[in-house]
Amino acid sequence: MVIYQMKLPQECVNQNYNDQAQPCLQYRDPDYAQQYYYYGYSNGKAEYQKIQYTKSGNLYKFTLPTPIEPYKSTAIIVAYAAKGYVSESAGLFKFNFETLKVPSRIQEIRVVVDVDSDLLLKGKKSSVNYSLDNVVGEIGSYGPLVKEAKNLSPNENFMVKGEYATSWFRLYLSSIILTIFIIIAIFVGVYFLARFLKKRAGQNGQNGSGTGQQMTSQNPPSSISILNLTNASVSLLSVVGVVGLTYLLRFLSEFNLFRSFNPDPVFGIIMAITIILLYVLVILGPAIIVAIKHGWKSFLSILIAEFLWFVIFLVVYFALFSPGRLD
Repeated sequence: MVIYQMKLPQECVNQNYNDQAQPCLQYRDPDYAQQYYYYGYSNGKAEYQKIQYTKSGNLYKFTLPTPIEPYKSTAIIVAYAAKGYVSESAGLFKFNFETLKVPSRIQEIRVVVDVDSDLLLKGKKSSVNYSLDNVVGEIGSYGPLVKEAKNLSPNENFMVKGEYATSWFRLYLSSIILTIFIIIAIFVGVYFLARFLKKRAGQNGQNGSGTGQQMTSQNPPSSISILNLTNASVSLLSVVGVVGLTYLLRFLSEFNLFRSFNPDPVFGIIMAITIILLYVLVILGPAIIVAIKHGWKSFLSILIAEFLWFVIFLVVYFALFSPGRLD
C-alpha cells in the first residue's frame, strides 16, 4: 500500500485582462472539496508527496508531509491491492467493495468502480489510464458504476456490489435465461387461456339451437384476438426483428460505417428513409402476410400483440439489462 498527499496549485481569482500577457493579480488556495476536473486536472502541476505510515493490526497511522492549517483542506491518495473483494463463478466475477474506515464523520462519499479495458462492467467497456494524474482525476468522478452515501458515522464503511465479465453474453447470461423463461411462460399462458376460452365457447354453443350451431360451425365469426399462438408468434418475431435491426444500426454507428460510405447529404437522406422503411417493413410485414390469409382482424390482432410485446421487452430490459441496474 502507498499513500500520497496531493497538493494542487493555487487558483487565480483575479487576472489583469488589460495586459496582453494577462498576469494573475490574486491567488487563493485550492478547494479540495471541488471536483478534480475543476482545476483542469492541474495541467500536470499537481504534486504527490509520499506519506510514511505505521501499521498496527488493521489500523494505519501517519503524519502529513505538509501540515494543514485549521479550516483548510487537503487530499490524500491511498493506493492498495487486496484480495477477497471478488469471487468468480463460471466466468462471472462478483465484487463486494468496502471503503476504508476513518475515526471521524464523513459528510459525503462517492465510490466509482471501473475494470480493465478487456472487461465489461454492466454494459460499459472500460477504458483505463494508469497514469497517476489521470487515475486521481477519475477518483469519485467517472466510471460505469457510481454510488454515493452521506453522513457516515465514525468508523463506518460504505459497501458497493456489482458484477463484471469478459463478454456481454456472460455478464447477462442469467438475464437472458430469465427472459427466455418469461417468453415461454407467456406462450404457455396464451396456449392454455386460448384452450380454456375455446372450450368455454364450445359449451355455450351446445346450449344454443341446432340451427344456430349449424350456422356457427359453417361460418365461424372472425374476431380480433391476441390469444392465438399464431398471432403471438408472428408478433414476437416482428418485435425481435425490430430489436435486432436496432442493435445492427447501433453497431454500424459505433464504428462510423455509415460515414465511411459517403458524406453526401443526399446519401444521408436516402439512408434515413431506407432505415425508416426497414422498420415499417419489420413491424407491418409479418402482420400483412398473415392478414392476406386470415383477414384484416388478424392484422389488427398482431399489431396489438406487437405493442404488448414491446411493453414486455421494455420492462424486461430496464429490469434485467439496463446499464444502471444493480443486483
